[in-house]
Amino acid sequence: MQAFNCAGYGAATQEKATKWSGLLYSVTSLPGVILGSIGVALTGDILDNTGQDWSTVFRLVALVDAVGALAFISLYDSKREFD
Repeated sequence: MQAFNCAGYGAATQEKATKWSGLLYSVTSLPGVILGSIGVALTGDILDNTGQDWSTVFRLVALVDAVGALAFISLYDSKREFD
């Protein structure tokens, strides 16, 4: 599912604003970078508290991917918003 995320996310910013796609991509990537950094620490905490059981981590990743995919499918349209 993360491959679908990368494929849709990269193309979505280029469809929305051809001239400003670089700026739009960087602004929309910032929350992902911040949350990704927090996710590393959270993964360590989960592993420490569960005795190195990775199943909880994998379930959490699957849940986040599924929610993100559903949000993208339900909210995205390919109409240009910027020129």
